[in-house]
Amino acid sequence: MKVAGPNSLPRNQNGKFFFLVQDMASTPTSQGADPSQVLLQFTTAYVSCAALWVAAELKVADLIGTGSRPVAELASRSSTNEDALFRILRLLSMGGIFTETESRHFSLTPQGELLRSDHPQSMRDTVMFLADPFHLNVAAELLHAQDNRQSSTLPASQCLNTSQAIGWNLIASTLP
Repeated sequence: MKVAGPNSLPRNQNGKFFFLVQDMASTPTSQGADPSQVLLQFTTAYVSCAALWVAAELKVADLIGTGSRPVAELASRSSTNEDALFRILRLLSMGGIFTETESRHFSLTPQGELLRSDHPQSMRDTVMFLADPFHLNVAAELLHAQDNRQSSTLPASQCLNTSQAIGWNLIASTLP
């Protein structure tokens, strides 16, 4: 898997991957924000994540390239439903990934540029991995991990199909 540069994912001193969770209480988006809005943002984050994965999977940023492209063209070139793709692009525009330049025409923002496969700092493969639906399946089992009568970890094979579980177990072996 290509990752955006050799040091794009944080590693501990043993060279194993680790992920930092931001302290949401100290982020600019939550300082002074309406608490209900912050909670709603947490609650709906999976939708944005799923939409980002769809855009990366369909290579929408590559299809847009430079300039602005109509959704009809993007849908045709990606063999997708135009209205469904339009909704994905509108959602990601609210998050600053794309910009709707005119009705049903989209261009890339600096963040969206990083989804291009040919960008020197491309994060497409990183997004494809981290936003992959199998992570949602694993996260859906977090309550199971809280049951003190069970193992604190759920085997990947219970969340994934066999080939995904083999891959996940290989990746998990590099984690601290």
